[in-house]
Amino acid sequence: MENPTIFEKTTSYDELLTAISNKMEERNLLLSSEQKIEVQNEISAIMPNENVLLDNETFISHVSSVRPQYAQQCEVIERYVTTAEVLPEENIKEYTEGYVRVVERSDLSIEEQQVLISSVVVGGNSTLLWEKVSDDTTDALE
Repeated sequence: MENPTIFEKTTSYDELLTAISNKMEERNLLLSSEQKIEVQNEISAIMPNENVLLDNETFISHVSSVRPQYAQQCEVIERYVTTAEVLPEENIKEYTEGYVRVVERSDLSIEEQQVLISSVVVGGNSTLLWEKVSDDTTDALE
């Protein structure tokens, strides 16, 4: 909350761990060396590198290996996104509503359904609301 742009910066795992450690120390919540190593290992295992983020299939494979309990959810979201990317804009709302109904009728737990429904609704709304920024607009902002 104190540094909302931290993930927008090019931040290494070490820098992220240092920022977390510093904030904890300010609040007298000290991490032992072992805990710091454990947190760093956890961050490194969970957060994919940029090559993994470039490809949906690779990302799903990464999640399946580091957090298998989320693999099914990621596959459902990936199927939604893959189809939504090629649909005409006027079909996104109807497609999203249908996808939500399918998730609601699934045998997933309520919590899993809520995560998936939130994900596809945000994805659908983002597709409808975000406008592509032209190079001229980008240049003007810089």
